Amino acid sequence: MANHLEKHEHYVQGKQNEVKTLFILESPGKTELEKGYPCAGPSGEVMSKALLKISPDSDKAFGELIVDENHNVFQYAIFDTFKFPLKKDDLMLGETLDENESVWQNLKDVEQDSWRQCKKMECHSAKITNKILELNRRAPSIFNEYKNSLEDCLKSFSNLEEIVVCGFIAQCMFKEYTDLNEWPYNKWISWTHENDYFLRFIKHPRSCLDDEGNVIEKNGKVDWKYSKHRKKR
Repeated sequence: MANHLEKHEHYVQGKQNEVKTLFILESPGKTELEKGYPCAGPSGEVMSKALLKISPDSDKAFGELIVDENHNVFQYAIFDTFKFPLKKDDLMLGETLDENESVWQNLKDVEQDSWRQCKKMECHSAKITNKILELNRRAPSIFNEYKNSLEDCLKSFSNLEEIVVCGFIAQCMFKEYTDLNEWPYNKWISWTHENDYFLRFIKHPRSCLDDEGNVIEKNGKVDWKYSKHRKKR
Protein backbone atom coordinates (compact mmCIF):
# COMPACT_ATOMS: atom_id res chain seq x y z
CA MET A 1 0.00 0.00 0.00
CA ALA A 2 1.40 3.42 -0.98
CA ASN A 3 1.12 6.49 1.21
CA HIS A 4 -0.27 8.57 -1.65
CA LEU A 5 -1.85 8.28 -5.09
CA GLU A 6 0.34 8.44 -8.17
CA LYS A 7 -1.63 11.31 -9.69
CA HIS A 8 -4.52 13.66 -8.90
CA GLU A 9 -6.75 12.90 -11.90
CA HIS A 10 -8.64 9.71 -12.76
CA TYR A 11 -10.57 9.10 -15.98
CA VAL A 12 -10.94 6.43 -18.66
CA GLN A 13 -7.67 6.48 -20.56
CA GLY A 14 -8.02 7.58 -24.17
CA LYS A 15 -11.44 9.12 -23.51
CA GLN A 16 -10.39 12.58 -22.32
CA ASN A 17 -12.19 14.20 -25.26
CA GLU A 18 -15.47 12.66 -24.05
CA VAL A 19 -15.20 14.07 -20.52
CA LYS A 20 -18.00 16.59 -19.85
CA THR A 21 -18.02 16.68 -16.03
CA LEU A 22 -15.07 16.93 -13.62
CA PHE A 23 -15.64 16.09 -9.95
CA ILE A 24 -13.05 17.63 -7.64
CA LEU A 25 -12.85 15.83 -4.30
CA GLU A 26 -10.55 16.04 -1.28
CA SER A 27 -8.12 13.22 -0.50
CA PRO A 28 -7.76 9.43 -0.63
CA GLY A 29 -8.78 7.13 2.22
CA LYS A 30 -7.53 3.65 3.07
CA THR A 31 -9.37 1.88 0.25
CA GLU A 32 -8.16 4.42 -2.30
CA LEU A 33 -4.56 4.01 -1.16
CA GLU A 34 -4.84 0.23 -1.25
CA LYS A 35 -6.25 0.21 -4.80
CA GLY A 36 -4.29 3.17 -6.12
CA TYR A 37 -7.10 5.37 -7.46
CA PRO A 38 -9.77 7.82 -6.14
CA CYS A 39 -13.36 6.93 -5.22
CA ALA A 40 -12.58 3.24 -4.73
CA GLY A 41 -14.49 2.91 -1.45
CA PRO A 42 -17.87 3.87 0.03
CA SER A 43 -17.78 7.45 -1.29
CA GLY A 44 -17.31 6.01 -4.77
CA GLU A 45 -20.34 3.77 -4.20
CA VAL A 46 -22.42 6.85 -3.35
CA MET A 47 -21.34 8.51 -6.60
CA SER A 48 -22.22 5.45 -8.69
CA LYS A 49 -25.66 5.15 -7.10
CA ALA A 50 -26.37 8.84 -7.64
CA LEU A 51 -25.00 9.14 -11.17
CA LEU A 52 -25.90 5.77 -12.68
CA LYS A 53 -29.10 5.19 -10.69
CA ILE A 54 -30.76 2.01 -12.00
CA SER A 55 -27.79 0.76 -14.01
CA PRO A 56 -26.50 -2.70 -12.94
CA ASP A 57 -23.12 -1.02 -12.48
CA SER A 58 -24.42 1.35 -9.79
CA ASP A 59 -23.34 -1.08 -7.03
CA LYS A 60 -19.67 -0.72 -7.98
CA ALA A 61 -17.45 2.10 -6.71
CA PHE A 62 -17.14 4.93 -9.20
CA GLY A 63 -13.36 4.73 -9.34
CA GLU A 64 -13.57 1.02 -10.14
CA LEU A 65 -15.87 1.71 -13.09
CA ILE A 66 -13.28 4.10 -14.49
CA VAL A 67 -10.53 1.49 -14.12
CA ASP A 68 -12.79 -1.04 -15.84
CA GLU A 69 -13.32 1.45 -18.69
CA ASN A 70 -17.07 1.17 -18.27
CA HIS A 71 -18.87 3.06 -21.05
CA ASN A 72 -21.25 4.67 -18.50
CA VAL A 73 -18.41 6.79 -17.07
CA PHE A 74 -16.67 8.02 -20.23
CA GLN A 75 -18.19 11.48 -19.65
CA TYR A 76 -16.82 11.81 -16.11
CA ALA A 77 -13.43 12.49 -14.53
CA ILE A 78 -12.27 12.74 -10.91
CA PHE A 79 -9.60 15.00 -9.45
CA ASP A 80 -8.38 14.54 -5.88
CA THR A 81 -7.20 17.84 -4.35
CA PHE A 82 -4.56 15.96 -2.34
CA LYS A 83 -2.78 12.78 -3.39
CA PHE A 84 -2.13 11.85 0.25
CA PRO A 85 -4.65 11.23 3.07
CA LEU A 86 -5.75 14.10 5.28
CA LYS A 87 -6.53 11.66 8.10
CA LYS A 88 -3.60 9.97 9.85
CA ASP A 89 -5.77 6.91 10.54
CA ASP A 90 -5.82 6.20 6.80
CA LEU A 91 -2.07 5.55 6.76
CA MET A 92 -1.01 1.95 7.37
CA LEU A 93 1.32 1.25 10.30
CA GLY A 94 4.83 2.15 9.24
CA GLU A 95 3.74 4.41 6.38
CA THR A 96 4.81 8.05 6.61
CA LEU A 97 4.43 11.23 4.59
CA ASP A 98 7.21 13.54 3.54
CA GLU A 99 7.91 16.74 5.43
CA ASN A 100 5.75 19.00 3.25
CA GLU A 101 2.81 16.58 3.15
CA SER A 102 2.92 16.20 6.95
CA VAL A 103 2.43 19.95 7.35
CA TRP A 104 -0.93 19.71 5.56
CA GLN A 105 -2.13 16.46 7.06
CA ASN A 106 -3.98 17.90 10.05
CA LEU A 107 -6.17 20.07 7.81
CA LYS A 108 -9.09 17.62 8.10
CA ASP A 109 -8.98 17.77 11.92
CA VAL A 110 -8.90 21.57 11.73
CA GLU A 111 -11.92 21.56 9.43
CA GLN A 112 -13.95 19.29 11.72
CA ASP A 113 -13.05 21.33 14.83
CA SER A 114 -13.88 24.57 13.03
CA TRP A 115 -17.36 23.34 12.03
CA ARG A 116 -18.12 22.28 15.62
CA GLN A 117 -17.13 25.75 16.83
CA CYS A 118 -18.57 27.93 14.05
CA LYS A 119 -21.75 26.32 12.72
CA LYS A 120 -21.99 29.21 10.25
CA MET A 121 -20.62 29.00 6.71
CA GLU A 122 -18.98 32.44 6.72
CA CYS A 123 -17.04 31.80 9.93
CA HIS A 124 -16.11 28.27 8.87
CA SER A 125 -14.95 29.39 5.43
CA ALA A 126 -12.78 32.15 6.89
CA LYS A 127 -11.09 29.76 9.35
CA ILE A 128 -10.27 27.12 6.76
CA THR A 129 -9.13 29.68 4.20
CA ASN A 130 -6.80 31.27 6.76
CA LYS A 131 -5.45 27.83 7.66
CA ILE A 132 -4.80 27.03 3.98
CA LEU A 133 -2.92 30.34 3.61
CA GLU A 134 -0.84 29.51 6.68
CA LEU A 135 -0.03 26.01 5.42
CA ASN A 136 0.82 27.39 2.00
CA ARG A 137 3.38 29.70 3.59
CA ARG A 138 4.94 26.77 5.47
CA ALA A 139 4.85 24.20 2.64
CA PRO A 140 3.99 25.92 -0.65
CA SER A 141 4.99 22.97 -2.84
CA ILE A 142 1.72 21.14 -2.03
CA PHE A 143 -0.56 23.96 -3.16
CA ASN A 144 1.63 24.66 -6.19
CA GLU A 145 1.45 21.03 -7.28
CA TYR A 146 -2.34 21.05 -6.83
CA LYS A 147 -2.65 24.25 -8.87
CA ASN A 148 -0.36 23.08 -11.68
CA SER A 149 -1.98 19.63 -11.86
CA LEU A 150 -5.46 21.14 -12.01
CA GLU A 151 -4.35 23.52 -14.77
CA ASP A 152 -2.99 20.59 -16.79
CA CYS A 153 -6.15 18.61 -16.13
CA LEU A 154 -8.44 21.37 -17.40
CA LYS A 155 -6.35 21.76 -20.54
CA SER A 156 -6.50 18.02 -21.27
CA PHE A 157 -10.33 17.92 -21.32
CA SER A 158 -11.11 19.90 -24.43
CA ASN A 159 -14.88 19.33 -24.23
CA LEU A 160 -15.31 19.82 -20.48
CA GLU A 161 -18.52 21.66 -19.54
CA GLU A 162 -19.05 21.20 -15.78
CA ILE A 163 -16.81 21.41 -12.71
CA VAL A 164 -18.35 20.07 -9.51
CA VAL A 165 -16.33 20.64 -6.31
CA CYS A 166 -17.23 18.26 -3.47
CA GLY A 167 -16.40 18.88 0.18
CA PHE A 168 -15.44 21.97 2.12
CA ILE A 169 -11.66 21.60 1.98
CA ALA A 170 -11.73 21.00 -1.77
CA GLN A 171 -13.98 24.05 -2.14
CA CYS A 172 -11.69 26.31 -0.08
CA MET A 173 -8.64 25.15 -2.05
CA PHE A 174 -10.45 25.73 -5.34
CA LYS A 175 -11.60 29.17 -4.22
CA GLU A 176 -8.00 30.14 -3.41
CA TYR A 177 -6.89 28.83 -6.79
CA THR A 178 -9.56 30.78 -8.67
CA ASP A 179 -10.09 33.76 -6.35
CA LEU A 180 -13.87 33.40 -6.74
CA ASN A 181 -15.92 36.23 -5.32
CA GLU A 182 -18.88 33.99 -4.45
CA TRP A 183 -19.58 30.59 -2.93
CA PRO A 184 -21.72 28.64 -5.47
CA TYR A 185 -23.09 26.05 -3.06
CA ASN A 186 -25.86 23.95 -4.65
CA LYS A 187 -26.15 26.33 -7.57
CA TRP A 188 -24.57 26.61 -11.00
CA ILE A 189 -22.57 29.68 -11.96
CA SER A 190 -20.61 30.48 -15.09
CA TRP A 191 -16.85 30.53 -14.67
CA THR A 192 -14.28 31.44 -17.30
CA HIS A 193 -10.70 30.21 -17.13
CA GLU A 194 -9.30 30.11 -20.66
CA ASN A 195 -12.52 28.22 -21.49
CA ASP A 196 -16.11 28.70 -20.27
CA TYR A 197 -17.44 26.28 -17.66
CA PHE A 198 -20.41 25.76 -15.38
CA LEU A 199 -19.25 25.55 -11.76
CA ARG A 200 -21.04 24.17 -8.71
CA PHE A 201 -20.11 23.34 -5.07
CA ILE A 202 -21.90 20.40 -3.41
CA LYS A 203 -21.44 18.27 -0.32
CA HIS A 204 -18.94 15.44 -0.30
CA PRO A 205 -20.40 12.00 -1.12
CA ARG A 206 -19.15 10.69 2.25
CA SER A 207 -21.95 12.75 3.85
CA CYS A 208 -24.26 9.97 2.59
CA LEU A 209 -22.52 7.30 4.73
CA ASP A 210 -23.44 6.12 8.21
CA ASP A 211 -20.94 5.75 11.07
CA GLU A 212 -19.94 2.29 9.82
CA GLY A 213 -19.28 3.57 6.31
CA ASN A 214 -22.41 2.09 4.76
CA VAL A 215 -24.31 4.00 2.07
CA ILE A 216 -27.50 5.59 3.40
CA GLU A 217 -30.40 5.07 1.00
CA LYS A 218 -33.98 6.27 1.20
CA ASN A 219 -36.44 4.57 -1.11
CA GLY A 220 -33.51 3.17 -3.05
CA LYS A 221 -31.89 6.60 -3.57
CA VAL A 222 -28.95 8.42 -2.05
CA ASP A 223 -29.23 12.05 -0.98
CA TRP A 224 -26.26 13.34 -2.97
CA LYS A 225 -27.61 16.20 -4.98
CA TYR A 226 -25.69 16.42 -8.20
CA SER A 227 -27.85 17.56 -11.09
CA LYS A 228 -26.64 18.48 -14.55
CA HIS A 229 -26.92 22.14 -15.46
CA ARG A 230 -29.82 23.06 -17.74
CA LYS A 231 -28.48 26.32 -19.02
CA LYS A 232 -27.38 27.03 -22.54
CA ARG A 233 -24.18 28.83 -23.33
